[in-house]
Amino acid sequence: MEEGRIEHARLIEIIKFLASEKGIAMDIFIEEIETAIEKKKDDTSNLMELLMSLPSAEREKILNEFMTPVQKTSKGDKLSTQSNSPSGRFQLKALEKFGINELTNTKPSKLYIDNKEMHIKSWSDATISFIGHLILSGDLRKDNLPLYLSDRSSKAFVNETGEKDKDKDGIFKKVAEGFYVDVKYNAKYHILNMVRALERLNIASKYFIEIEL
Repeated sequence: MEEGRIEHARLIEIIKFLASEKGIAMDIFIEEIETAIEKKKDDTSNLMELLMSLPSAEREKILNEFMTPVQKTSKGDKLSTQSNSPSGRFQLKALEKFGINELTNTKPSKLYIDNKEMHIKSWSDATISFIGHLILSGDLRKDNLPLYLSDRSSKAFVNETGEKDKDKDGIFKKVAEGFYVDVKYNAKYHILNMVRALERLNIASKYFIEIEL
C-alpha cells in the first residue's frame, strides 16, 4: 500500500462513505463516533476498530481511496500532501470516479444539463442548480418529498420545510417554494448526491450532465 497517513477527519469521511455508498447500516456507529469525538477529539480508536472489522479486500480498497498521499521532505522529518485535482469539462458519472482528495480543491464554474449552460461558483451552487432543473422539468415533484438517497438512509436530501432532520447535520437551501436541498457536503458527496438523486427518481439515463472545473 502507498505510504500515507489517515487523518481523523478522513476517517469520518470513510465511515460516511461506507454508510451511504456501500449500503452498510452504520448510523449507530456514526452516532457513537461523533459522541466520542466531542469527548476526546484526538481519539480515532473507534473509527479504526470499525475499519479493521471489514473484510481485508474491502478494507484495502477503502484505504487506498481515502489514504492521504504524502511525500517525505529532503530532511525526512516532515510530510507534505500531494494532490492531483482534475480540471476541464467532465461528465457527471466520470467525476464520480475521482477520490475525495482529488476533488477537495476543485471549484466548479459551469453546470451543463443537455447542453444548457448554467454558471455556478461552488459545489453548493451546482447542487442547487441541478435540483432546480429537476423541479422545472417536472422530474422532482412534491410527491417525491422528502427525497432520500437510499432505502437505508435516515437523512433527507431534499425536503419541503428546510428543517434538518432531528439529530442529523445539514444546511438546507431554498430552491423553490416547498423545495429545500441539503448542501452541507464536500465535493465528492455533491457529485454522488446528484448521481443518486437521478437514480432514486428513475431518470438516470434521461439527462446528459457535465460539470466544468
